Amino acid sequence: MLDNLIINGIEVNWARAELLSEGNAQSLEPKLMAVLTCLIKANGDIVSQQQLLEQVWGETVVSPNTVQRCITQLRKLFNDDSKQQSVIQTHPKLGYSLVLKSVSQTQQIEGSNAEKPDAKQRLAIIFIGLITLAFLLLSNQSNSPDISVPKFTQIRPITTNNEVIETFSIANNGDIYNVIQDGETHKLVKHDANGSHQVLRTEFKIFGELTLNPDQTSLTYGHQYLVDNKKCVDLVSQHIDSGKKEVLLPCTDSFNHSASWINDNKLVFLQYDKSRQSRLSFLNTGTKRQKSITLPDFEPLFAEFNPITQLLLVTGRKSVLTMSYDQKRDEFAVINRQKLSFENEGGSRARWYAQSLWFINHEQKIHWFNDKRALTNTSTLSNSKILAAKATEGKLVVVLGRRDWNSRVRHIADSTDSTDSTDSTDSDVSPTSYKEQQGQFQPNGTGTGTGTGTGTAIAFLTDRLGHSQLWLNKDDSTKRLSADEHIVSSFIWHPTGQSVFYLADNAIWSVPLDGSPTELKTRFSVTELFQSKEQHLLLSVEQDSQYALVWYNIENSNSTRLLNEEVEWAQHIDASTFITNDSSGKLLKYQNGEYSLLNGLDDLIIQWRYFWRKNAAGNFLYFQDKKQNLWHYDVLNGNGTVIGHYDKNSLFMTDFDATNQRMLSDNFVAETKSLFYLNEVKPN
Repeated sequence: MLDNLIINGIEVNWARAELLSEGNAQSLEPKLMAVLTCLIKANGDIVSQQQLLEQVWGETVVSPNTVQRCITQLRKLFNDDSKQQSVIQTHPKLGYSLVLKSVSQTQQIEGSNAEKPDAKQRLAIIFIGLITLAFLLLSNQSNSPDISVPKFTQIRPITTNNEVIETFSIANNGDIYNVIQDGETHKLVKHDANGSHQVLRTEFKIFGELTLNPDQTSLTYGHQYLVDNKKCVDLVSQHIDSGKKEVLLPCTDSFNHSASWINDNKLVFLQYDKSRQSRLSFLNTGTKRQKSITLPDFEPLFAEFNPITQLLLVTGRKSVLTMSYDQKRDEFAVINRQKLSFENEGGSRARWYAQSLWFINHEQKIHWFNDKRALTNTSTLSNSKILAAKATEGKLVVVLGRRDWNSRVRHIADSTDSTDSTDSTDSDVSPTSYKEQQGQFQPNGTGTGTGTGTGTAIAFLTDRLGHSQLWLNKDDSTKRLSADEHIVSSFIWHPTGQSVFYLADNAIWSVPLDGSPTELKTRFSVTELFQSKEQHLLLSVEQDSQYALVWYNIENSNSTRLLNEEVEWAQHIDASTFITNDSSGKLLKYQNGEYSLLNGLDDLIIQWRYFWRKNAAGNFLYFQDKKQNLWHYDVLNGNGTVIGHYDKNSLFMTDFDATNQRMLSDNFVAETKSLFYLNEVKPN
C-alpha cells in the first residue's frame, strides 16, 4: 500500500480511503482512489486517458467523458480546478499528470485511530490476495485473443489523384474496386496490384457499401435511381468481366443496400425505409426468399459476416452485436453485445480482422476488440479522419479524408417564385480549408432570447487548430472563445449577446466575449443545447441512463422536464408549448402535455433544424423543407408562409435573423477521400 501523502495540504489516508483536512475526514470513492493511484505511481509522467480506462475500469466500457469527470472531482477535492491546474495538469490530446510540487510524504502519527491488523488478519489478507491473483491470471488467459492486435508502422498511398472514394472492396488477389465520385454521379473502377486502372461503370449512383460476391466474379451494391422523381435503391449484382447486371432485390418501399454474403446464394443486407429507420434482412438469391432479422431495441448501421466462424457483426450507434448463424434454419441469434466508448454517427463500422478479433474505425483511431472485451486502440499514422477501413492479409486498407465546410450568410430577397440562388446573396464567415460550421448571429441584446440577430458578431465552430472549438467573427477579425483543451460539440448565445454557452465533455460552459470560460454546474449530463431564452436554457440531458428534454434555469439551477425521451431538436414557445420533430422529420407541437402535427403541415418534412425568432410582426418558427422552401410559421395561430428558397449552396440552416431576413447555413465546399495501406510489422 502507498504511504500516506499530503497533496495540496490535504492528507490522503490509503488504508481508510479518506482525505483528512483540519481534523475532518471525507471518504474517497473507489474509482477516484484508483485514478489518483495511477497518477501518483506515474510520478509526474503523463498518463493517457486510455491508460486510465484500462487500469481503472478494465473490461467495463464507459463513456469517453468518464475520465474527465473523475479528474474534475479530484481537482475539486484538492482545491484545484481546470484553470489553476496546481495539482492535476491536463496535457491536451495526451492525458494528465500529477504536479509533483503539490505532493509531500507524511508518516502515520503514533497513537492515531488507525488500527494495524494482527497476525491472523495479515495471514487472511495474504491468502485472499493470492486467491485474487490466481483468479485474475486465469481470467486473462481465458480472455486472450486468438491473434494479437496488429501494430502498424507504415502508411502507403494507393490513390494519389485527389479522387473522392465513396466505398471500396478488396479481392482475394489484392485487386481493389473503388466507387469514385464523378460530378453528380459515381464511377466504378478496378485498381489492380500492378497499379493499372479499369473503369467498369460510369454515370450511375451507388447507395451504401460495395462488396464482392463469394466467387470473386461479381460485385454487389445498392443502385440508386429516380422513379417519378422519387429515390429508389435496388440491390444489384454486376459481373466484373461482362458488366452484366442482375437485380437481386428490387426497390419497393425500402432502399436495399450494403450486402454481406454468407455463401454463394445467401446474404444479409440493410433496408432503409421511408421513416428513416434501418433494419437488417436475410435474402436467398436463388429462391428470392427474404425475411427480417430480429434486433430488439437496436437499429443496425452496418453488418459483416465471417464465413470461417459463421458469425455476424452488426454495428449500431452505441454498441456492436455478435450473432451466431443457424445454417439449417437461416436464423441469427445474439451471443454478445459490446458497448462502444463513443457515439457512432454512422461512419464507424465494425469489421472482422481474424477469427475472434474485430475492429471499428472512429475519428483518427482503430478500436480493437476480441470476443470478450475491448482491447486497445491504434493510430493510423495520420491526422486525417478514418472514413472507412477493411482488412486484407495482415494490413488494413483505409479511406482517409477531410471535409471542408463553410458557415455561410445568405440574404433572402423578397421573392417566392424562384428556386435558384439569383434572388439572394451569399458570403462566407472566416473561410479556411478546414471546417467552419454551426454559425449563429449575435442576439440584439434585449435578453428576450428570440434571436433577432441584429448584433454584428457571428459565433461558429471550427477545427482549424486540430479539434472543434468555438470562435467569434466580428468586424472581419476572428478569435477563439473556448478553452484550448475543450472539444466543443455545440453552443448557443446568451440572450444578451454578451456571452456564449457551449458544450464540452457533456458539461455547459459560459464564456463572455472578453473573458475566460466558467462551468455551469448541473445535476445531469448535457447532450445538446437547443435554445436560450431569458434566464433559461432548453437542453437535451442524460441522467441515470434516461434521456430527457429539460427547461433549465441558469440563475437558480432549477429544471423542469418537458419530455422524457431523446429528441433531435426542439424550440420552446411559451410556458405551455414547445416544438420538436419525429424521426421522419415531421414537426410536432406539444401543448399542455398533448402533442399534434402542426396545422397545415401534415405532409411537410423538414430539412434540418428550426428556430423560434422575432420580427416586426411577431414571433415565428423558421425552417427549411425538403422541397427547397424556406418557411416562417405562426405557431400560436397555426398558419405558415413560404418566404424564400434555398439551394445546394445553403443546405443546412443553422440560424435565422428575422429582422434582416438573412440565414446562416452549413455548406459543403470540398473533400478529399483517398485510399491508403496500413502495413503491420510482423514479429521475427
